[in-house]
Amino acid sequence: MKKAVAMILSSAILIVASGCSALDQVKEPIEYAYPVDEAIYYQTMDKILGQYNFNGLEWGSKVNLTEGTDALIFWDEDETGRYKAYGVISMDAGCYGIILDDTIDGTDDNANYVYEEWAYTGKAEDKPKFKWDGNQLYLTYPVSEDGEVTKKTVEIGHGFDTGHMEFRD
Repeated sequence: MKKAVAMILSSAILIVASGCSALDQVKEPIEYAYPVDEAIYYQTMDKILGQYNFNGLEWGSKVNLTEGTDALIFWDEDETGRYKAYGVISMDAGCYGIILDDTIDGTDDNANYVYEEWAYTGKAEDKPKFKWDGNQLYLTYPVSEDGEVTKKTVEIGHGFDTGHMEFRD
């Protein structure tokens, strides 16, 4: 396990999993013959979060998924330090799954799972970002559409006593 973690942290990222893109070129995500079953995929997200314990790899890190390794990529922390976002890269589904963390008072971790595809390029200009507009929090992150990386912005429901966060339409 320690060797695998060391290899992840010190090796170059080569995104070869379906749904993810290489750092220097964006490839069209592979279409799956089956949809991701959210009722089962949460177990994959739990496993990956358990491996990283909210200590995701920095955006731009290199990940080699050909060695059977999943990854948790740290996306951003809002300016208050309360809200954090992570992207899940799994051998099962590629770049699929987002974890929103509400630390409430800075000591809790409340994982909220969002079942959405995203694109990992590792490029600084594509790094996901939180942005406040008044009392409303937004998250902008990269997605792949028709083989091109574009940015998607979603409103985040937040501030609940339970630490619940969600994407709002």
